[in-house]
Amino acid sequence: MRVRLLFLLAILPFLSGWGDREPGWPYSGPLPDEAIAVPPARYVPLGVGTKSYRPVEPMPWGDVNQRVMPHEGKSPSGMDMPEKHEGH
Repeated sequence: MRVRLLFLLAILPFLSGWGDREPGWPYSGPLPDEAIAVPPARYVPLGVGTKSYRPVEPMPWGDVNQRVMPHEGKSPSGMDMPEKHEGH
């Protein structure tokens, strides 16, 4: 008796879908739309538009400061410097 029960329990998963018929196409959802023209994919290298960050020799500090700071008495836009004032 026990052997029959174990045999039935072992074979039950294989017999569970025995009487089902094959589902019709499409398997889910509505029929697909008409085919449309799609441009082919083109190869774009991975490194396009990237900037190189390789180490370079440092520039002298004087040159760097001259680029950042305007010359004495002149503003970057060519206008006069505002007058100095005492705080609030």
